[in-house]
Amino acid sequence: MSCDPSERTIYVKNLDDRVDKETLEELFVQVGSVVSVFIKEHATPERAQQQNGQPAAKYAFVEFQDEESVLFAIEMLNEVTLFGRQLMISPRDKSQKADQFRFLQQRRNSNNFMGQDRRSSSYVGQAGVNSDHRSHSYVGNNGKRFGSTEELHSCSERMPHPVRLNKVSLSPSVFMLPPQAIQGRNSYSSNRSHQDSSYEQRRSLNHLASTPTNHRKHPYHNSKNIAIDCWNDELIVALLGKMDASEVKSTVKIDAEAKQSSEIKVGSNRKAKKRSRNGVQGKPGNYELNKYEFKNENMFQFYKMQNVIPEEDWQKFGDIIKVPLPSSFRIQLSLPERDQVLSYMQDNFLPSCQRWKERRDAKEFIAVVRSHVVLRDLHEFLVNETTIGNTSRQEAVSMVPPLLLDIQSHHLVLDACAAPGSKTMQIIELMHQNNPNPEGLVVANDLDYSRCYLLVHQTLKRMPTANCVVINQDASMIPAILDAEKKPILFDRILCDVIADGTFRKNPELWASWDPQKGLNLHKIQQHIARRCLQLLAVGGLMVYSTCSLNPMEDEAVLAYMLRTFKGCLELVDVSDKLPSLKRSPGLSTWKVIDKSMKPINSHEDVPNNAKSFYVPSMFPPTKEEAAEMHLERSFRILPHAQNSGGFFVAVIRKVAPLSEELNVDQPFRKTAQKKRKTFREDPFVFLGDTKKEFTELMATHYGLDDAFPFDNLLIRTHNTEKKKGIYYVNDRLRDFLKFNAERFKIVNAGVGVLRKVDKISPCGFRLMQDGIRMMIPYITKRMIKICEEDIIAVLKGFEDDHYVSLELLKCKDDFAKLECGSVVLKCSKGSFQKYICAWMGAKTVSAFISREEKIHCLNMLGADTSKLRKCVLSVRQGKAAAGRIKHVKEGEDESSTSDRDQEEIKEEGVDFS
Repeated sequence: MSCDPSERTIYVKNLDDRVDKETLEELFVQVGSVVSVFIKEHATPERAQQQNGQPAAKYAFVEFQDEESVLFAIEMLNEVTLFGRQLMISPRDKSQKADQFRFLQQRRNSNNFMGQDRRSSSYVGQAGVNSDHRSHSYVGNNGKRFGSTEELHSCSERMPHPVRLNKVSLSPSVFMLPPQAIQGRNSYSSNRSHQDSSYEQRRSLNHLASTPTNHRKHPYHNSKNIAIDCWNDELIVALLGKMDASEVKSTVKIDAEAKQSSEIKVGSNRKAKKRSRNGVQGKPGNYELNKYEFKNENMFQFYKMQNVIPEEDWQKFGDIIKVPLPSSFRIQLSLPERDQVLSYMQDNFLPSCQRWKERRDAKEFIAVVRSHVVLRDLHEFLVNETTIGNTSRQEAVSMVPPLLLDIQSHHLVLDACAAPGSKTMQIIELMHQNNPNPEGLVVANDLDYSRCYLLVHQTLKRMPTANCVVINQDASMIPAILDAEKKPILFDRILCDVIADGTFRKNPELWASWDPQKGLNLHKIQQHIARRCLQLLAVGGLMVYSTCSLNPMEDEAVLAYMLRTFKGCLELVDVSDKLPSLKRSPGLSTWKVIDKSMKPINSHEDVPNNAKSFYVPSMFPPTKEEAAEMHLERSFRILPHAQNSGGFFVAVIRKVAPLSEELNVDQPFRKTAQKKRKTFREDPFVFLGDTKKEFTELMATHYGLDDAFPFDNLLIRTHNTEKKKGIYYVNDRLRDFLKFNAERFKIVNAGVGVLRKVDKISPCGFRLMQDGIRMMIPYITKRMIKICEEDIIAVLKGFEDDHYVSLELLKCKDDFAKLECGSVVLKCSKGSFQKYICAWMGAKTVSAFISREEKIHCLNMLGADTSKLRKCVLSVRQGKAAAGRIKHVKEGEDESSTSDRDQEEIKEEGVDFS
């Protein structure tokens, strides 16, 4: 239905003199199909003269194909800053205003638009830090236009490009998506030189949770030169204007076939807080359009000299490293309902699933998703499942090292450089795969104190476990673990995934900054970390050394140093029979050391005297005789073009004899271990001790816990036992670690919450916690009710707008009538799905004491409707975002105090989500 042109036209005021027709077209084509743009030029040269230090403002008219685009443009782009001026956009037809507000209100109520209400939504960043950007900038780089405007007037509406969902051959429950299919931003925006992407996973998934994608059909631009296509797997998402995700760096890809891309940085959490402290919170900011050239002649020359890439593959390699990484995620290995989750995904999100290649150990699939609604639901599903730890987003090749460690449930495992935690969680899952309460221990370490809290969130919060401790130490100086007799205990397995500089597909900054010297600098750090890890490894134990770099200085050179230094004590393990579907290249036996001028140095003797301290002997390749003994070809590289992944290097080392050097238990680690943090002090780990007897009788009476329950493994996080709020459980090995090593390590977090103090009227002052129910179930003999499918669905959904349901409405009300008020365990099952749910029973009602995300998961597995709960979860997330934004704009609030408070919050256990 056509309408008058005046109803399809907007009036744009306060334009900078540098703004031309093409710039406006490129801006407004993002919100609708543009028919024409008319800019009113200055009538006389005098009008164009500067006023108050700035050129005089111009105005323009922009006509769209439909009236809805007008309202969408006003909502998305009004007050956007363009060349230092804040645009003022209004309908040309003033009678449209009433329709405009009615339309926007309707869209807000239905959550059916891309840009949320900027007054009530914000992006939840790291550790809950929020920022408020009421408008986002769109600034040309030094006044230059970007992109081509060919075919701008032939814009037409089209369906999104099909998205492929690939099942990776590493595991039948590992999937890969194009980066824009599950991200609100491109993976280029990470600035961390680490292959793990859990850090980005949490941020991007939180963004998706607060930014629904089921907006109206979007008029896409059909030019190859500029694409605003959220689901196109060849081009990058471009979302400009007022986005809630103020910390997200959205990317515009200009010309898919060009060697250059541009990135628009839309806000920064730190900058937002700085503006708030300066008293200009809420005002629009100017952001630069940064250009990244995918060129680095030194890098290509360096790798050609090293013969890392076969000559015939150079073109493929050069093309693929300029393309964003596909997004991959996996289903938790130890999840009892893992098969059901996989089936649910296939039934609901993969309507067209075609087997495209069959291999011995796994099958790979391509799924074509052709609907925005399906993608929206997939987003929502992944957000929900990731929040509760059932799925994890992780770069595909970074899943390889834990799989090669051959981890058993009784092993003592060290993850030396653990943050952000995706590999740590994978290790924990492997230990729980065949044993719900493993007797082994995982020690997760990281040097960065703040990243340790990210590590806690990614592991202990998403998969609560009694056999993991997070510590904050220098990986090159980790103290040895001592037993009761002060003798060192060595590790059965060690993951040594060290820092590296090869994440070109995630960090476009590396293209401009990379040089051969970076690898030489990292070589020494990696060498020290690997050496200490080998000292802590038990004879017969395995260590995986891995990097996200293809540089021999960081890979084979470090391996050769270890094998040469501890000759006869170590051996490289041939793992070519493991993961047979994984495409890999054998390690190198020779390489070249390159100086700053890109000239090779043949040997350490050729190094000038003033540079010998930098070019150390361990950087140079072994002799032919040494190489034959080392078998460096048993290590391997994963090349990016082989299977569309990041570059990765992996080596599995077995310790066959004690090292030639003695393990020094204390020096120099005592000083490091006893160093105190100035601004934050961890709560102590205090075992129950004298209060255990009284507590034992209470638990035995109320929950039926018998003497077999390990009461010695219960602890609290305060010296004042009268004020204990939460009680935590650790397994035997972690208990001994805390008792005999608490003063030697800086312990950040350990254990799982099993009981929480309650103020409600109850014979027992403690309720059961869902986090630790898996550990408690084998010992609970009272207050457990087997509930039918219909009743558990009613309990999970609640009654109308309440989170509880009346006992009179349940079929099993007689079972509840036999119990006193207080905490109960509900056992539900459907087919092979079985779940224990903590609940609270009142005099007349019962409510599930689990998170909303967990409720949604259970209802999905039971085949029940979850639409009401999903809307509630979205609303709560948006409310938290708004509350956090207000909280952090107070004047005088500094960054360090905010960080400490966030760390306090992340430590808090047992939050009642009901």
